[in-house]
Amino acid sequence: MCAPSGLTGLIPNAAPARVLLPNGDAEVSVSIANDQIFGNVYVNGEGPYVFILDTGASQVSVSPRVAALFPGSISGTTTVTTDPTLDGTNAPLIHIDRLSFGSISFEDFVAFVFDVDPTFTSTEITFTVDGVIALPLFQQVALTLNYPESKVRVQTGVLPEVDGCSVLPLYRSSTGLVEVPATINSRSQNLLIDSGSTTMLNVPASFSDLPFIEPPRMDRIITITGTVDVLVGCVPSGTASLGCVQFADPCLVVGGELALIGGEAMLPYVVTIDQTSGRIRFQQP
Repeated sequence: MCAPSGLTGLIPNAAPARVLLPNGDAEVSVSIANDQIFGNVYVNGEGPYVFILDTGASQVSVSPRVAALFPGSISGTTTVTTDPTLDGTNAPLIHIDRLSFGSISFEDFVAFVFDVDPTFTSTEITFTVDGVIALPLFQQVALTLNYPESKVRVQTGVLPEVDGCSVLPLYRSSTGLVEVPATINSRSQNLLIDSGSTTMLNVPASFSDLPFIEPPRMDRIITITGTVDVLVGCVPSGTASLGCVQFADPCLVVGGELALIGGEAMLPYVVTIDQTSGRIRFQQP
């Protein structure tokens, strides 16, 4: 079973010093495959390379193949992992002068070197994935994931006030990522916004008593840095919600310490993550 691709680690200067955004608003066409978002990028003028856009990743990463083009930019290491229950792995750090995504450029930040491509070998992905476009790139702008139209929009400005329905508050996690409040079987649970995950909803092992429609099956999540044993099962409509967003007979992954909403759940929506105002909006086109 494919798992969240998001990598977390402690890196100084993970956010770009500058974001060059033409007229304060830009839209980029992307590919949606395996319930994940992929786009073409240029790294320090070299490319294009296919990167996954992963809001569940706390740092940008580039493949060893790309990093080898810039040996003078590599310095130091960090420990990265995909789940608090898993051991981490060491990865070199690399300074990126410019990462270009469509007409948008992110300048002067630190990424780490890690090969994410093996994660996709058992999926429908047939192209090489050379890196991760991570959440810190968008700290000072609003990021819109338009799944139905296979587009990503980046703009300045803020979302409307929180209304508890389509516009919800964002909360910052201990790893610097963003979470949204959800209700799971009448219990409150913050969920990581994880566009890199192929699952619908992940909840911790404490939710193993959910009213599953049928007995859940045992499975194992394969992540970049290890595996996690989980239960997988579907629950009745109304069991899981985010504001006015109700999921019809959603299938959940239960286990580990991860709590997230993944790409499968967001596919019908236009999702705007505005870190500057601390808000998120779910819209249906």
